[in-house]
Amino acid sequence: MANVRSAVVLVFDRLRAGFLGPYGGTWCETPATNRLAAQGYLAEHAWSDSPTLDAVYRSYWSGRHAACRSLAEEGDLSAVVPAGMALADRLATAGRHAELWTDDPQVASHRWGEAFGERMVLSVDEPVATADSAGAMRVAQMLAQVAERLDSLPEGGLLWMHAAAWDESWDAPWAFRAELADEEDPEPPEFAVPPQKTAGSGELDPDELLGYVQAYAGQVAAWDACLEAWMAAFESSRLADDALLVVTSPRGYPLGEHGVVGGEGAGLFGELLQVPFFLRHPGASWPLIRDQRLWQPPDLYATLVDWFELPRRTEEGWGESILPRARGELSSAATWAAAIGALGDKRFAVRTPHWLLHANEPTSAGYTESTTSDQSDATFEPTGLYLKPDDRWEANEVSARCQETVESLVERLPAFRRALDASTRSTAPTGE
Repeated sequence: MANVRSAVVLVFDRLRAGFLGPYGGTWCETPATNRLAAQGYLAEHAWSDSPTLDAVYRSYWSGRHAACRSLAEEGDLSAVVPAGMALADRLATAGRHAELWTDDPQVASHRWGEAFGERMVLSVDEPVATADSAGAMRVAQMLAQVAERLDSLPEGGLLWMHAAAWDESWDAPWAFRAELADEEDPEPPEFAVPPQKTAGSGELDPDELLGYVQAYAGQVAAWDACLEAWMAAFESSRLADDALLVVTSPRGYPLGEHGVVGGEGAGLFGELLQVPFFLRHPGASWPLIRDQRLWQPPDLYATLVDWFELPRRTEEGWGESILPRARGELSSAATWAAAIGALGDKRFAVRTPHWLLHANEPTSAGYTESTTSDQSDATFEPTGLYLKPDDRWEANEVSARCQETVESLVERLPAFRRALDASTRSTAPTGE
């Protein structure tokens, strides 16, 4: 192999960007992610394309956007795997080693990941109480096992780790929560199982929500300490000067901002869809970049294809490599991003540099409906508009005051939908 560069991808489910220092988080200190952000590339506006894990992983491993309907059969997002297109399959064809480490059976069994040469499914007991120390946390145990593998990873290989993290376990020591509570606050809760709650017709209790936020932020602080220990192991391994390092998350975790705590059925707002994305070049040799480009999960596929110098294909998919931008080179910036709701609902969200538009699709089940011209040209029903990035938490719905903007965006949605279905950004609308 002419190029023996490796890559390590760390994915932590339900990690919200807004709780991390590099993204403006103030709830807790996050020195590890602060340092990681200072070592290379940070996507300021990384926007997931679905609240469902299987859909995001199809994006990660195929380069097709989660809203692309042309690959789905009978509602199964991972049913169709075109020969040679899955990331691990392409790596294997090129003689590259690829292995997957995870504690999530859903990821381990994902059909787009079948070509990983090794799939290490880590068996971890479900938490019944908070851990005695950060090192005893479920995510810490995963990171420790992956750290042991670093020096023995075959040259030119990919190590992909997915941790269920906040989706399965809030087991950080209770002391991390207590540090975030003021004297007048209620005592932080002691649960270790991720909370799930909806407001229904009423409002969620503010003290209860405060406890959820303290627990989540405490988990972030403890996780960051674990990541710092892992980074020390990584930087002392041979991969430090050989491997591209990516740290990201497929989706966030709603904490009551719009009446929902947890769950995939929450609205397509920033607390669910804005995710962190860090990229560190070997030796941290590339410039510090805070990119304003709208990043989406298919871009990770394209970035890894670019990094491993895999043969170009005519059907590369929606994703675009961010390596040129990470090197500090000028390149085009994506001006539209999208997310689709959970399987079977009509929700559709479009993010531009200045707006977040919510709309209902003309047809009921976006993944399973055929994509005829009539359907693609049908009228979308707008349901909300928010000013971005000023309205960080989407607290102010402004469609009534910005009807021209709503009409302009809705007018271009059919063309954008067709571009998603064709999985090509070249025909997507540009500008606002």
